[in-house]
Amino acid sequence: GLGWYELNLHQGIGTPFVSLGFEFKSPVTPLHELEVAVSVERLGHASLSHAVEASQNGTLCFTGRSTAVFVAAETMQSMPIPSNIRESIEHYVSLQEGS
Repeated sequence: GLGWYELNLHQGIGTPFVSLGFEFKSPVTPLHELEVAVSVERLGHASLSHAVEASQNGTLCFTGRSTAVFVAAETMQSMPIPSNIRESIEHYVSLQEGS
């Protein structure tokens, strides 16, 4: 329920990428809506990995994978994923497993 800005400034939690890779399959154009699907690949103690697929007009445009780590924003030291955020991610995972 919080955006990146609120998470960082008001909650003191950062989520920098430790791994990020995307492969473009076809051009992305402003002429069509970009449909993006994000799925959780791995939920760790302090990290979260995603898979991303984006399509336009029925054509796959790009795929990607990313891993972010939860850190205390002030010190940039790794921290466990807060329980309320973990619960939200686990709920998202349960919805993706049901589809």
